[in-house]
Amino acid sequence: MLSANPQIDSARLDLPVADTTMMSENDTIITAELQTGLVFTTTEKPKSPPVEVGVNIGLGESLITGFMILLFCLLGIRFGNNVKYLAALRRDLLDIRERGNVFDDTVRETSFLLLMNMLWIVSAGVLLSYAVGGYANGWILSSDYEPGWKNELVCIGIAAVYELLMWGAYWVTGSVFSDSTRTRMWTKAFSAGQGLTGVAWFFIALLLDCYPHETLPLLITAGVVFIIIRIMFIFKGAMIFFNKISSWMVFLCYLCNLEIVPLILTFAAATWLVCAT
Repeated sequence: MLSANPQIDSARLDLPVADTTMMSENDTIITAELQTGLVFTTTEKPKSPPVEVGVNIGLGESLITGFMILLFCLLGIRFGNNVKYLAALRRDLLDIRERGNVFDDTVRETSFLLLMNMLWIVSAGVLLSYAVGGYANGWILSSDYEPGWKNELVCIGIAAVYELLMWGAYWVTGSVFSDSTRTRMWTKAFSAGQGLTGVAWFFIALLLDCYPHETLPLLITAGVVFIIIRIMFIFKGAMIFFNKISSWMVFLCYLCNLEIVPLILTFAAATWLVCAT
């Protein structure tokens, strides 16, 4: 429709058509806007930042990780490619014979078990610090997350207290309900189970330091390892102590008091102390 002013209409009709063959893309868009009165805008989809693999661990975390690796190296040196240690661990964890067989290959595994349990304490402390951090952050951790060396030390201390108290609880329970021989078998099975768990947790703890954004699946893997070895230990305890029908009620109380409640209290204590610091 033409306006009331014919001069303006003639000016609009006499606008030269732009030669788009010699124009850039932006000039073409501007010409289309002048001719049609419509404004065209282009938007680019924002690119998601690349996921970083690995983190820059601080000095405190590096020292803790280095100490954990040192324990593993000492354990490897102590092992010395001696398969008798593996046989001793299997026997301590699964065998229920009160007297050893003369054909069994015996070896003094006291220092070996000590190193394995020290490795469990440090590895469990690192895993516990990540578990507390994941719980506090809704299990969504970035690739540069660090629990902090103070929190890791707190969790390592809690893991050490858990280890000592659980060993003492098994010793007291065995002494009350059985004799010294079976009690020694039970506490040795506990040490062997903790040692084997510590070796597996060592590798998971290293992966957590490098891939903190994978905390939940790695912690689930650690939990599966713990449950499998714990079932072996519980089965041995049942075979040692509970040989009557009436003993199963005591066995259920044992499961609640010595296997489930301490884990809940340990995680609650770690959460409270880490949040307090």
